[in-house]
Amino acid sequence: MTQRGQTFRNGSLDDHDSADDALAAAPGDQVVRVAVGVPVDRAFDYVTGGFGPLDRGTIVTVPFGPRQLNGIVLGPGDRNTARESLKAVIRCAPLPPVSDAFVQFIERVTAWTMAPIGSVAKMA
Repeated sequence: MTQRGQTFRNGSLDDHDSADDALAAAPGDQVVRVAVGVPVDRAFDYVTGGFGPLDRGTIVTVPFGPRQLNGIVLGPGDRNTARESLKAVIRCAPLPPVSDAFVQFIERVTAWTMAPIGSVAKMA
């Protein structure tokens, strides 16, 4: 199942919307916290970008600086953050979310090793 002008071809998900569309938060978007595969010791908040509610463990693609990176939804984000300052999720992988036990494992490895959660999520 694809949304927002996406098609699934040749084993990859193509997004036909412009990058600027992904930056605009719609009024009904929810805020989610995403572990992005970068060596930074925190997760980042994004709006769902028209994808509706995203479950914990959903694999998404998000804008991160000039790049687009994959990440894992950890749960709800900070509701006090101004939504207009947040970027939106660009894509959702056409896969079921990873299990909650797997997300908990990533969080435990992060706490135990003091490694950045993004680095642990990227290795997983």
